[in-house]
Amino acid sequence: MEVEKPTSKGNAAFTVDPEVLTMIPGVPAEFWDEIELDEIKIADLEITMNKDEGNVKPDMTKPNVDSNGKAVSLRYVNNTIKIIRYLFNDSLIDEENDIKKDFYEGGFKIWECTVDLLKYLHESMLPYELKGKNVFDVGCGHGLLGIQAFLHGANSVYFQDFNLEVLKFAVIPNIYLNGMLEVLPRASFISGDWSKTYEKIINAIDDVVKEGTIGTPKATKFDLMLMSEVLYCKENYEKLARLITELLSETGFCLISTKLYYFGCTGSLPEFREYLANYWPNLAYKSVKQIKNKMSNKREIVAISLQKV
Repeated sequence: MEVEKPTSKGNAAFTVDPEVLTMIPGVPAEFWDEIELDEIKIADLEITMNKDEGNVKPDMTKPNVDSNGKAVSLRYVNNTIKIIRYLFNDSLIDEENDIKKDFYEGGFKIWECTVDLLKYLHESMLPYELKGKNVFDVGCGHGLLGIQAFLHGANSVYFQDFNLEVLKFAVIPNIYLNGMLEVLPRASFISGDWSKTYEKIINAIDDVVKEGTIGTPKATKFDLMLMSEVLYCKENYEKLARLITELLSETGFCLISTKLYYFGCTGSLPEFREYLANYWPNLAYKSVKQIKNKMSNKREIVAISLQKV
């Protein structure tokens, strides 16, 4: 079946630095020609954009931040699936299915709990609070949480997603689109199941970057781990708890932004909390924010830390 070419309405026109094309193996130059750009507003401040002949053209050389260096908004590619379907004649990933178990884990979608966590970090974290710290964006999807961590001064960020395509066609382009190209030497990219993540990290494996173009930091403990919408499947509870135990520093913490219940799936926050209490007494659990409205499922942000037993 012939895959339809994306309609290039592009709400943002730009040219990509040729240097980027040499850094990302497997991403053809045509990909950048088809990108449509969108923004997530994090703070209640005006988003500064340059206008030229009626077309919005963001300045790709710098992030959109306030006077303290905190993100006002984050840019992202909003038509990645359509581009992949066109360039690679790939109809296996589509916009109608958020998740296909063991094949696609929803990384091309912006999930509402990710937005919750972006806003929580903006509200609760001081500018440059992460200076010198190592951060792990687990199940990163578009990588916006990790990008925000870099804006707060993180020393290094590991981006992990089940699908390699998400890292190549969403995370790295989003780093570029937010004017953060200079952080690539301090970023690492890991794909695959969470059961393999620890081994890849301790062996300094990077699944994306072309050897010799981007450095691979070797961090085996993290000061901050960020997770969004990871509790939808109870089969992942053990993998996540083990990952936190193995990779979190003694003084660090893991923030999980989640729905209370995932209808049609097997996971839930109350069940995960009970699972930790029964099987992982070394992990301390604390609720830090509850999000309630009449428009959607109740949501919550929890902090997990290590405790002596």
